[in-house]
Amino acid sequence: MAAEDIQVRICLQEIVKLDLEIKACIQDIRTQADSREALEEINTEIRGKLRKLRKKIEVIYIMIYGSIT
Repeated sequence: MAAEDIQVRICLQEIVKLDLEIKACIQDIRTQADSREALEEINTEIRGKLRKLRKKIEVIYIMIYGSIT
């Protein structure tokens, strides 16, 4: 049980980290996206981080509830 708790905590930390990284990218859009190319580059980065975030949320959901219904 303790090992599962540690895995859940690690997953939660990764979710928080990804959330902060996404927020930083959004801030970059506000401050640094002075061209369409820069905006597209940041947008691509955000999409990748959102994909990882969704996957981590699925993983933690499965850890807690056993499966996705």
